Formats: sequence, structure tokens, C-alpha cells
Amino acid sequence: METKKVEYTWKTYLVIALILIPLCIAGYFQFEKSDGMTRISFPAATSDEVSGYKLYYVKDAQVSYESESFDLGRSTSINLSLKLQSGKYNIGIVSYDSDQVESSMTFYNDIFVK
Repeated sequence: METKKVEYTWKTYLVIALILIPLCIAGYFQFEKSDGMTRISFPAATSDEVSGYKLYYVKDAQVSYESESFDLGRSTSINLSLKLQSGKYNIGIVSYDSDQVESSMTFYNDIFVK
């Protein structure tokens, strides 16, 4: 697998910072359990540079960019119970821009999905 080197400019770092500041505040993420379902939701990033969000997940290991993932598109909520089998997961969420450059990952560990 060939690795592509990405050159970052100050604009890229600024956009990533603007994306991460609201997402990194733990209170912004909400985990809800109702009717045996686990749902995660978060507010949309305020930057116009954000094209979408991606959720990474793994059982019994540290989540990383190599973990399984699914693209949330512009959606800021997902019912994990419909996407994942029952169990305890470590989850990471990133936002990305139109060039698919991903932000730093925000981690949530030991999320129980039924």
C-alpha cells in the first residue's frame, strides 16, 4: 500500500482547530440509551470547510485511523445499535473537508452497544 504524503498549510491547521474546538468538549457529545438502543449525537461544526464526519470503532483495542469505520456524511447523529453488534466499543470521531483531510480524532472509550 502506497502512502501519500500530505502537505499541511496554516489554513489547514486553522480549519482543523476550528473543527476540533467545539467537538473536543465532551459535553457536546451525547450518548443516549432508550429502548435498548445506543445513539450518539453531536452539534454540527460551525466551519464551512467541514464536508462530513466519520466514526471509527473497535472492540477490545485502542481505536485508530486504521480501525473499522463508516462515513456519517453530514449527519451528526447515528444509532450505533443499528450499525454495530452488541458489545463494548472504543469510538473515535473525526470531521473531514472536501479534500478528505481528517481532523484529529476525538476518543470515547467503553461505549456499550446493545
